[in-house]
Amino acid sequence: MEQVSVYTRTTFLAAPRCNAQGELSVASIASDIIDVATEHANSLGIGYAELIPEGIAWVLSRLNIRMLRYPRMHETYCVRTWVESFTRSFSNRNFHIYIPESGETLGYVRSVWTAIDINERKLADLSGFAERVPLCAGEECLAEIPARIPLAEGAGAVSSDYKFRVTDIDFNRHVNTVRYVDMIINTHPLEVYDRCYVAGLELSFRHEAVYGQTGRITVAPGGLCTISDAAEPHTPFVVSRIRLQRR
Repeated sequence: MEQVSVYTRTTFLAAPRCNAQGELSVASIASDIIDVATEHANSLGIGYAELIPEGIAWVLSRLNIRMLRYPRMHETYCVRTWVESFTRSFSNRNFHIYIPESGETLGYVRSVWTAIDINERKLADLSGFAERVPLCAGEECLAEIPARIPLAEGAGAVSSDYKFRVTDIDFNRHVNTVRYVDMIINTHPLEVYDRCYVAGLELSFRHEAVYGQTGRITVAPGGLCTISDAAEPHTPFVVSRIRLQRR
């Protein structure tokens, strides 16, 4: 496959991928981001087939989704992506979501990826990757660089527990990113999303969660959500920090 610095996928939105509002769901946006990043990485020779023999796998570390609106049912939309930069431990990858016919921008996404040594379960060294990948630092991305997300705590914070099941787990044997998105969306009732939409969603992954583990989901005012290990309620082992912005 030819190497390209900017990769684009065009998708027709069929009904099964829509939410109750007849739009692409936030979880499906996250799924698209992962799929398109995977396709581009494969075309660049840094995908699953090339890295697994080296004992390395990509893992999403941070994500910032900013949407003006979502694709509607039976609408065709594009997701384009490019790698902005590499450091020793992280790869910064951006996305632009738009309507191809009109050029209308629907949203932007910034993401930070790391690679793990799948045998040692520790960070892999990405220092040589910048020489293998065409970087594209000049492309515009209006989503902010992912920042530190505060813990969901204090007055008004509410917690509930959730045990991770078979369908929550991906091939890396940890909880899939899309499941975290569903979990935070499900902390609000349907009528909330009938009145407004998710304009922004930020996620920061601190530790992996695995099958059979019980996570404690804490939601606080201001759209903050923290998922931690319910087995350590007094010294919480934070799995993920999330911030949801509705408009």
